[in-house]
Amino acid sequence: RHIMSHYGRLTATVVEAQNLPSKDTFSKNDPYCKIVLVGSTQTFQTKVVKGGGKNARWEETFNFNVMPEHSELKVEVWDKDTFTADDMIGSGVLQLKPILTGSGMKDTWCPIQDKKNRPAGDVRIILNFASADQSSANIAIVQSGKYTAPAWAQQAPAPGHSAPPPGY
Repeated sequence: RHIMSHYGRLTATVVEAQNLPSKDTFSKNDPYCKIVLVGSTQTFQTKVVKGGGKNARWEETFNFNVMPEHSELKVEVWDKDTFTADDMIGSGVLQLKPILTGSGMKDTWCPIQDKKNRPAGDVRIILNFASADQSSANIAIVQSGKYTAPAWAQQAPAPGHSAPPPGY
């Protein structure tokens, strides 16, 4: 039995964050978002939103190469600090399996928690997954057009069934 392998390209668009708690006493957060494909070395980071405060908008898109062992995307929001180490505002995890095995697309809010597991806002991420299996199948269809179909495949379509449109 053939099991669909979950490898291909995952496109993640980090749209925005809301309800971020303030990390700086005297100034607004300068938030940026880091996304990590858990179990890989693939990590991306958005630009810093200066004075973004509680709500930040990034609208940045990143591409991950997904293998079958990858099942989670870690989402971290950090506050950029000039003179001290950046503070982590919060982190959360998105499960990829529903996207990899299902619809292939998800527009979702990922809740994040601080280091003490308190709610620390939400990050909106749009995920799109394109399976490598689908693209290789498409190549096979295109290439098969060069050869004549075997006799059994050249029969007229059964009544009520139309042939696929040209270029299918």
